[in-house]
Amino acid sequence: MKKLVQLTTYIVLMGLFSNCSETIELKGPPSSKKEILSFNFKDFSPTVIGDIDSAKRTITLKVPVGTNLKTPLTPTIVISNNANVSPNTGAAQDFSKSPIRYFVTAADSTKKAYDITVIAKLASDPEITGLEVFEVKTTDIFKVYGKNFSTTASKFTLIGKTASYDLKNVSVKVNEANLQVPVNVPLGNYKLQVDVRGRSFKYTVMDVKVVGVGTTPIFESISTTQYRRGEEIIITGYNLAKKGVITKLRFVPQPASPGIATVIKDAVVNADGTEVRYKIPLDFGISFFQITVIVGNEEVGVPSVVGIRR
Repeated sequence: MKKLVQLTTYIVLMGLFSNCSETIELKGPPSSKKEILSFNFKDFSPTVIGDIDSAKRTITLKVPVGTNLKTPLTPTIVISNNANVSPNTGAAQDFSKSPIRYFVTAADSTKKAYDITVIAKLASDPEITGLEVFEVKTTDIFKVYGKNFSTTASKFTLIGKTASYDLKNVSVKVNEANLQVPVNVPLGNYKLQVDVRGRSFKYTVMDVKVVGVGTTPIFESISTTQYRRGEEIIITGYNLAKKGVITKLRFVPQPASPGIATVIKDAVVNADGTEVRYKIPLDFGISFFQITVIVGNEEVGVPSVVGIRR
């Protein structure tokens, strides 16, 4: 009988503990996440996608040419889980006086403000419509296609999460540009932006990915633009040496002179290909010259004319 009572008590206690384990619910602190993950206008075809700068808490949308911003637009907004946004997603809004401030409230009641700017494109705005390649290496030259590029005022930039890098404009036409990636660009994904006199367009269809270090010769600087005979020209850059070939300098008279011919001279380059030196002979022609570095079959133009005198 005593054993039966003990057994019954054990079963009852086990049942109580079992019921308690089923009803206990552990809850963590409320989430503090309060991000706008996307802010788009589906009123247009194709959808206008907002360009979000999380660090600055700004979102920029560029709507088609001729759009009347005083006509309310309806945004579709995606935010962090368990957060709320005000004004709410799907609420029509007059963006003619942008920026318009939106607030995101997290589950823990903390808030974050975003400034939304809507810009109507102009017919003259620069625009990137396509890329020759989506993967590049530093020093690589690649082609970008678009419209309304300026041959003198276009600026192309790789936009990263924490930093931006200006690309070298090798050559720019109205509808295409050849660009070179600087050597200091870290590996990773970037948005490509073109800016012409303050009007910019960011290519958002696909990122440009920097995947490694390239071998294309690239010019950085020249020691000066005025020399005397006997002085040394020093040109710095990258990949200015190749195994088995001699690095040379081409001197082209500016303007062309019947008394002074174009000459190509062997130069001295350091082991890592970052510096080219040439000592000007005492009998060198007196003129202005455009200098080009020649590495094998590749040429690197120096964007300045140098003067050589006695």
